[in-house]
Amino acid sequence: MTPLSRRALNRALLQRQFLLERTDQAPLNVIRRLVALQAQNLIRRYLAAFGPATVADVQAWSGLTRLNQVVANMGIELRHYTGPDGQTLLDLPDAHLPDPRIPAPVRLLPAYDNALLGHADRTRIISDEDRKQVMPGRALVHPTILIDGFVRGTWSFTGDDIRLVPFRPLATVEQQAVNDEANRMLPFLMHRRAS
Repeated sequence: MTPLSRRALNRALLQRQFLLERTDQAPLNVIRRLVALQAQNLIRRYLAAFGPATVADVQAWSGLTRLNQVVANMGIELRHYTGPDGQTLLDLPDAHLPDPRIPAPVRLLPAYDNALLGHADRTRIISDEDRKQVMPGRALVHPTILIDGFVRGTWSFTGDDIRLVPFRPLATVEQQAVNDEANRMLPFLMHRRAS
């Protein structure tokens, strides 16, 4: 590993912030360029966690607006797909897409999990009908049960047990998988309560 002095770190920072050399650019243009670079980094990090996604998804998650031009400036750096509704989806060029036929295991997601909140269009993980039960208003987002990658119920920790509330009756094999996941989660929750 190469050691870096404080001065070397300083110079790297100054260069990347356009502060090391004089520039003919107007200060406002330099600021715009820095903001665009930071927005590109944010988009890359978002896509690493939540891609493929639309520009609207990135904006909904980050709270930033006007990211269309930033994405356009990123050009071929991003991979483009067409989504099921015809929308343009963006992803990192080296991101792996799993085979959609692979079954997704049952998972218990915590309240306010970004898998639920990280997109403008949340129907990729929860139906609009079920969303009302998970996000009833007043900024509440309940913990959820995922079955084959989609929200199928909520859960809560009652102090010594996990209460499971499926939205509709589950097949026997689904119920067993949910119970197994709850039993795997229970020692973790009990430990957290004790500490």
